[in-house]
Amino acid sequence: MVTNQLITPSNPVTLNTVKPAMLLVPAAKNVSTDPPPPTFGSHEVDHYKCYETKTTPGTAKFVSVQVSVSDQFTLAKTFDLKKIAFLCAPVDTNGSTIKHANVYQLCYKAQIATGQPKHTPVLGLHVADEFGVERLDTKTEDMFCVPSQVTQ
Repeated sequence: MVTNQLITPSNPVTLNTVKPAMLLVPAAKNVSTDPPPPTFGSHEVDHYKCYETKTTPGTAKFVSVQVSVSDQFTLAKTFDLKKIAFLCAPVDTNGSTIKHANVYQLCYKAQIATGQPKHTPVLGLHVADEFGVERLDTKTEDMFCVPSQVTQ
């Protein structure tokens, strides 16, 4: 069972993992210059191995919700969260320690709500992680991940 600020303990969602889909790694970003890659001790973020999910047959399905969020790239905007896409578990990579073993990420497919402004791309964003430094452009806002708890 999974709970978070959108899924309460009185209405949990039960999921089955299907297959591994991606790895999330701590990264640093800067809009104008290459940042140094984060070091293990410089943050509290874990690596996460993400799995595609399906709702366990015979259990309650996730009920769509709207959330209003903002970040360094955009002012508050409302999104419809229609479906759970991934469950991401903290993992030990290359001998690193898991910092928060009980904090998972539940990622939802997000759609901009009707009447909200479309995404304005950010071009040439400087990003650094353990794999190197890159320049990236944002394309769309289509995923929303929330710290979550998993119980058996």
